[in-house]
Order: sequence, then C-alpha cells, then structure tokens
Amino acid sequence: MKYILREIENHIKNNLFKGKIIIVYGPRQVGKTTMIKHLVSGMSQVEYYSCDNIETRSKLQNANEKELGDFVHGKKLIVIDEAQLVSDIGLTLKLMHDTHPDVQIIASGSSSFELANKTKEPLTGRSIEYVLLPLSFKEISNFTSIQQADDTISLGLIYGMYPGILFGEIDRKELLGTIASQYLYKDILKFEGLRMPMVLEKILKVLAISVGQEVSYEEIANSVDANRKTVETYIGYLEQAFIVYRLLPFSTNIRSQISKKQKILFYDVGMRNAILGLFSDIDVRTDKGGLWENFIITERKKVMQNSRDIFAKQYFLRTYDGQEVDLVEEWEGGHIQAFEIKYTEARIHREPAIWKKNFPSIPVKIITRKNAKDFLK
Repeated sequence: MKYILREIENHIKNNLFKGKIIIVYGPRQVGKTTMIKHLVSGMSQVEYYSCDNIETRSKLQNANEKELGDFVHGKKLIVIDEAQLVSDIGLTLKLMHDTHPDVQIIASGSSSFELANKTKEPLTGRSIEYVLLPLSFKEISNFTSIQQADDTISLGLIYGMYPGILFGEIDRKELLGTIASQYLYKDILKFEGLRMPMVLEKILKVLAISVGQEVSYEEIANSVDANRKTVETYIGYLEQAFIVYRLLPFSTNIRSQISKKQKILFYDVGMRNAILGLFSDIDVRTDKGGLWENFIITERKKVMQNSRDIFAKQYFLRTYDGQEVDLVEEWEGGHIQAFEIKYTEARIHREPAIWKKNFPSIPVKIITRKNAKDFLK
C-alpha cells in the first residue's frame, strides 16, 4: 500500500531538533509507526527501537545516566515505539533528554492512559504531544481526489477509517474484529484497577447502540447493572484509549431549557459497528442517522486535531421539549457555527425556535450525504 501522508507529519517535522521530546499518541493500527518511519526516512544517525522487544525494554528500564548514554551514543534521533511498556518511562526520557539535549527523541504509544500518566509530570515543559487518529476525509482526498475520497465514505461508514481497513488487502471484517477485540481489550483491561471485563463489554455495547442519542451515566449504570462511579471511570478509560469521546450540551444563555445529558461518540464508526457486529449496507440501515452524525462530527474533530492551528469547542443542543441542533461549534473570539446533520436532505427544514430566538443572525447549515465532501474538505 502506498503511503498516505498524515497531516500531523509536517507539524512534527517542523518541531524536530528544537529541544523538545516529541510524543505521539493514538490507537493501535492507526499508522503511528508507519508515519514515524516515513518521517525519519532519509535522515542519518537514526535508530528505531520497539519496546515490544524485551531486550530494548530491559535496557531502558531503570537505566542510569551511563547506560542511557550508551543507548543514544552516535545517534542524532531515536524513536522509542510502544514506550508505555517501560516502567517509569517518563523519568527515563527526562534523564535521556537532560543529559543528551542534542539528541531528538520521538516516543509513541497506543495507550494514552499509560504513556501520558507516566510522562506528564517528568516531562513538563520538555515535550510536544500529538495525537494520530484514523484517516480523515481530507487526508484521503489529498492522497487521491475529492471525488475518490467521497466514494470511500460509504465504506468508511461501515468499516471505519483505519488505513489497513480502507486500503489493505486483508479481510475487513476480520481485521476490524481483531482491532475491536484483541487490541481494545488488551490495552484497557490491563490497566490497573480495571477488574470487570464483562461490565466494560456491556458499557461498550450500550454506547454503540446509543450512538447519536443522549445518555447519562445513571442510565448506563442501570443498563449494565453497575454503579455510576464504575461507569464514569470505565468511560474515562475508553476516552483515554481513543475509543470514544464526549459531546457536551451547549447551554449558553439558555441553560434552563437545555437537557443536561451528553452524547458519547466513537472515534471510528467501524469500531462501533464491529462491537455490534453490524456490517450491512448503509442505505438499508435503521441506525444510519446516528451513524452519519457520529461520522461527520468525528471528521470535523480530525480536521481541527490535525491542523494544530484551528480549534473550536464542539457541542450539541437539545431542549427538554425536543428541539435540537446536532453540532454547535464555538470558536475563539466567540464565533459560533451550527449544523444539522442529515444523511438525506429533507424537503423542508425548520430551524429550532429556540435557536432562532437566541441566535437570529446565525443560520443552521444542513450537512447531508450529498454535500458532505465540500464540508469535510
């Protein structure tokens, strides 16, 4: 498979050899190793280490200054992949960086709750962090064309946007099943304190079924026969493992009329479909509305995540009497945009009365399957 340039690669390249450790997070199979190897290809005095290798792990574990000096000797840049597998990796990277400041370090890991927790305090002020997510529509369109990228949307709505899923030669259901079960549970269940795998599985299924709908921790707890604190904790782990993220209600100026529930969306809708075992064609599915909403909001999130220089807070709006705006973006400086996300275009669309009353000068734009490519590009 030909390499698809990831948007964050140029941002990383621009920050090499500027006195900072580069840390790359992201779920398994998303292409972190491929991107980093592409990034450093052609550079001299580069060494790649994987902490899946026992020998590499033992060299970095509790290493002293001299041992780390031997580790980086003669190198200008070193890559430490799956860095979270090394205990006290934060302190190790700090010592390596402080004693060899001219050596560029790139560390990557698929478990942010492990790598981030181990590096946060020791590397304060010493690192720049990046997140690599599944392929975005924009990355695919840059690699092919806008029209070809648009043609992949139907496939992406079923199987998701992982590189190997869209462009690999392996059976899509088989690979997605492996990512959704083996890798997902491998990363999350080994986390200290998580002792109820059946509860985690039930929570994931409830979230998958509820995609596009409002949920509360209490409702989920009742559905999976667990307490609210357990549900909140486990969903927090799922967020840190880049499986799901929360979309909060927009309540500016109209708090008393707004539902306090939240939506929990998937970073990859293919992962969501794999959890439920649903791979039928999008046009015959009863869940396509929620699936499409999740897909569009996530693609929008990727654009902002990858750009590194544009940022907006994302919300949804829903009142107690059922008035709704699917996506509200609040940009720096208070600029607001609003979007209604519909797979097929309705003949008549009426803006919610509460929106017209509170934001009369801000139209609610309609995003459908027909015009999505322009919006996502």
